[in-house]
Amino acid sequence: MSVESIVRFLVIAFLPAVGLQLFAISRGLEKSGRPWLLALMWVPALAAMTAGRDTRRAAMRMLRRAGGRMLLVGLAVGWIPVILRNALLWVTHTGEWNKANFPLSSGSDAIAGIVGMRMLLGQGAQSAAHFALNLALSVLAGSVLSAVIGALGEELGWRGVLQPALEQRVGPWKATLAVGAIWAYWHLPVNLAGYNDAAHPGLTASMLFPLSLIATSFGLGWITTRSQSVWPAALAHGAHNVASSVTLLQSNSWIAENVATLAGDLLIGLLFAWLVRRSRFRGSGAPASVLFPPLACPKC
Repeated sequence: MSVESIVRFLVIAFLPAVGLQLFAISRGLEKSGRPWLLALMWVPALAAMTAGRDTRRAAMRMLRRAGGRMLLVGLAVGWIPVILRNALLWVTHTGEWNKANFPLSSGSDAIAGIVGMRMLLGQGAQSAAHFALNLALSVLAGSVLSAVIGALGEELGWRGVLQPALEQRVGPWKATLAVGAIWAYWHLPVNLAGYNDAAHPGLTASMLFPLSLIATSFGLGWITTRSQSVWPAALAHGAHNVASSVTLLQSNSWIAENVATLAGDLLIGLLFAWLVRRSRFRGSGAPASVLFPPLACPKC
């Protein structure tokens, strides 16, 4: 992919995105501005399809492959950081059960009802086993839906087009760092407006959010290169968004919440960063297709 195509891709990805974010902020990020945030997620896909013939071809190649076994890895990449966040809050006693959304029945561990969210197997009173199954199925369905209606738009641009283009020039390690940083600061307007952290938006937008997304990018980049498909990364992205919205444990402080969240993202990011670096050295400079042979079924 030519340098000119990469530059055009970035211009198209950023300029409309800034406008959409400012418009969403003006309408209220938690109110009528939310549909514009969904539209925002498709701007990288728009850039991939319009920046040039080479970017469009790269995007279509990534869309044609289903992803095979990497789809399951994608779910794990999306869910495990959130599971680690809850585990860390529980182990350190810095979080407590979210009784507002999941009130417990008096004198038991059964759920009295589910408040504020829809679940596939109902919202009424249910046993702990029923609730666990209900939660698992609901998060799975939500992950798939989120991947298709939103996350695919971002991943088609960032991982489907930009990641391989940069890998050809600087290698997988530096390319992943660059894509993660670009992806993070692409969200800057809404983050400065407090979308992901109303308490300390400046700190989150400038440092905490970028660290999380750079770490996440190693997992998303790795599964994309392994599968030669954008679908596993889209599923991981959607799975993370949905799982993060289901708060089983509420932290007792801003510091506890952000430490637990960042720790979960960094642990998974470090694992995949190691895999990327290990494959790079074993490949001795071989191209990405050799370093990360596709695991997808040839018929997919």
